[in-house]
Formats: sequence, C-alpha cells, structure tokens
Amino acid sequence: MSADCLDMLTRLLVAEPSARMSMGEIKVHRWFQRGLPPGALEMNDFLLQSLTDMDEVLAPGTPGPQLAMAHRLCVQVGGYDAARRCP
Repeated sequence: MSADCLDMLTRLLVAEPSARMSMGEIKVHRWFQRGLPPGALEMNDFLLQSLTDMDEVLAPGTPGPQLAMAHRLCVQVGGYDAARRCP
C-alpha cells in the first residue's frame, strides 16, 4: 500500500466524525487525484450538488431520505421514467 493511500485511509477511518477528512480534503488529496480522468472532479462536484439540492427539497421528518435513496437507486439502474416508474 502506498504512503499516500495509507495517509488517506488513516484520515478517513477516524471514530470521531468531526475529525474525519472532509469531502473537500478528499478531492484534493494526492492519492485521490492520481490517475483521475480529465473532468472527473467537475462531474463529481455536479453530482454531489445535485444530490444536495434534492436532499434540501425533501423536508426533515418526512420519508425524504428513503425517497431520495430510492430515486438514487432508480437512476443508477437505468434511469427514471415518470410514466413507467422505476425499472
């Protein structure tokens, strides 16, 4: 295992959530960026923002998290067609 990989894993596998690496720290970490295809960071940013926006629309205390997860799974397995529902 490379020193960079060990560094990232050590900083991710921390019992205290507030002490773990943030998403921003992960994205700029040397190990994460090694061999990353052009445009991959921008695509990740777009997808993460899309999920954040969707989570903000769903109100706390409703089945929002479950609906968000179901939506994500539908998208991952081949798309979502409102007329046909999730495949």
